[in-house]
Amino acid sequence: MPRFTKESDGRTIAVETSIPREAAELRAGGFTEQKAKTAAVKESDAAKPATTPSK
Repeated sequence: MPRFTKESDGRTIAVETSIPREAAELRAGGFTEQKAKTAAVKESDAAKPATTPSK
């Protein structure tokens, strides 16, 4: 799923969406799309807390 990032007030905002309309709105809003798992994406993923699916 594509990830969109944007720097704001010294923080990085990350949004993931596969909805084309949302993706277009994010691009128009100044977000940068990251399709590939770059080092920054892998680092961000590693920093996320582990979650387990609820049943």
